[in-house]
Amino acid sequence: MDTILETNAAVESVRLAHDGKSDRPRPEWVRGICPQCGEELVSNCYYVGGRGYLVVWDCWASLQDDYTCTYRKVL
Repeated sequence: MDTILETNAAVESVRLAHDGKSDRPRPEWVRGICPQCGEELVSNCYYVGGRGYLVVWDCWASLQDDYTCTYRKVL
């Protein structure tokens, strides 16, 4: 199933918890534990052109290059 993040070219990352440099999320971005795999859930923010801001809680394991989870909760 496609989401607005995948189908809208006007989506711009405002703040991403995963910068590719750290192996663990910063504590202030952790919002809980993933119900699928037990990793941390981190808060990311996107701007969707013409629609506003979208806050998404992503599983930390889904943000790695070799992701092992696909959990995402759009708030």
